[in-house]
This record gives sequence, C-alpha cells and structure tokens, in this order.
Amino acid sequence: MKKLITFLACVFFTIAITHAQSSTDTTGNGKMSKQEQKGKGGKGSLKALNLSKDQQKQVDQIRADARKQKDAINNDNSLTAEQKQEKIKTLEKDSKTKINNVLTPEQKQQLKQNKKGKKSQGQNGDSQS
Repeated sequence: MKKLITFLACVFFTIAITHAQSSTDTTGNGKMSKQEQKGKGGKGSLKALNLSKDQQKQVDQIRADARKQKDAINNDNSLTAEQKQEKIKTLEKDSKTKINNVLTPEQKQQLKQNKKGKKSQGQNGDSQS
C-alpha cells in the first residue's frame, strides 16, 4: 500500500512539474504574448534613451506612484471589474504622459523611432508564423 501511495505521489508531482514548465510559454514558439510585451515595453524602450540620473529618478517616482495607485484600484471592492479596468487604463495613460513630459525633445523623437521599429518587427514576426 505504501508503494502504491508513493508511486501515485511521484506521478502527481511529475505531472504538476511538467505542466508548470510547459505553461510558461503557451505559444510554443518562444515569442512573448502581447500582454507580456506590454508589461516589458516601458522600461526597455526608455533604457535606450540614456536618461540622466534626474530623469531616471523622476521616471522611477512616476512608476512607483502609478503602482501604488494601481494596487489601490485593484483592492477597491466597491468598483466593478470594468470600472477597475477603466481606471487603470486612465492611470497608465496619465503615467505615460508624465513620463513623456520628463523627456527631452530628442529623447521623445528617439522613443517614437524605437516604437516604429518595434511595430514593424512585430508585423514581420506575425507574418512569419
């Protein structure tokens, strides 16, 4: 009886581990989903702009404030899911505007060019699938 229980436990854990590893890349082709790209897009695109220390501090503060506000929205039980989603969307838009105001005109232009390049890469990557 002990051998059967041990065997079943081993099978269960093996399946659980295998499932956990395979669920991290659901597409199977190594590409990130749009949600994953959105989550990583902000910091990576700003790194290429060579922000000054002062700019980086300001951007970090804007992001920290936005994170706190987002957590508050998500924890507000008086809001419906749609209301939370709308507030978060507005918050993200406001944060993006604030960050954009920290950038110099040259950095804004570089950011615009970087986004154009990423869009064209995304379109090329989609057509290869």
